[in-house]
Amino acid sequence: MSSHSARTILILEGESLIALNLQTMLEAEGFRNIEVIGNCADAEIWVTNRTPSVALIGVRMKDGSSAGVATMLNDRNVPLIVCSGTAKADADAVFSTATWILNSCTPTELTSAVYSLWDLQQD
Repeated sequence: MSSHSARTILILEGESLIALNLQTMLEAEGFRNIEVIGNCADAEIWVTNRTPSVALIGVRMKDGSSAGVATMLNDRNVPLIVCSGTAKADADAVFSTATWILNSCTPTELTSAVYSLWDLQQD
């Protein structure tokens, strides 16, 4: 069993094709505990009851900015990967400490970002 099998990844992405692409790339690398949520309201409910190991988060959802969800995750010390076409300079300050990758990233870029953040965490 791989060392990352018990960790949970939250994907908060409003564009279903982008979310599916991210999920597919992660699953191809052996990640299994992936929760995909497409709007802020559902993500806030999910995060109220659970804490992921890492969160991939888009900045703008169809129901508004994901800054509230990012704040909840930051309060729990969950590492954030902003996966967005939005420029970092145009995003809310809550995203300033996040790792930024383009939503058109390669599988290598995505998994490298996840692993680099996990390496900072203690098991």
